[in-house]
Amino acid sequence: MQSQESNASDPLLKPTLYAPVGNARPGARCLLKGGACACGYVFFPFQAFGCERCGRSGNDVQPSTLSSHGVLIARVEVHVHQGLRTAPFVIGAIQLDAGPVVRTLLLEDQGTLPAGCEVEAVLTDAQTAQGAQVLDLRFAARS
Repeated sequence: MQSQESNASDPLLKPTLYAPVGNARPGARCLLKGGACACGYVFFPFQAFGCERCGRSGNDVQPSTLSSHGVLIARVEVHVHQGLRTAPFVIGAIQLDAGPVVRTLLLEDQGTLPAGCEVEAVLTDAQTAQGAQVLDLRFAARS
């Protein structure tokens, strides 16, 4: 799969983890930057240390763009958080169609999605710790 990287006017919070499909704007769908091993194991995020399943490394482990479609398998609402994020917020465990399970934030209005719901990653407005406006990835019900 091919993706188009964001331009400088639409910075991504974590461009090493995801890329927009088309122009980087709120609501745009995303692709995840994962990896695949020659043994068939697919993982996210990409890392070149070696396959978690078979131990292969080097050219046997390659970057791979993953679809961000999946199924919500669990969610939890966080009411108290010590970090920079203001509670409450909802974290979901997503079984990607490509195989890996990712734990990530759901869109703010998606906190009541039931387990088994089909979801996909989209970009949303966010702020860095320094207050800069950026775009970040969240999962929402598949449209």
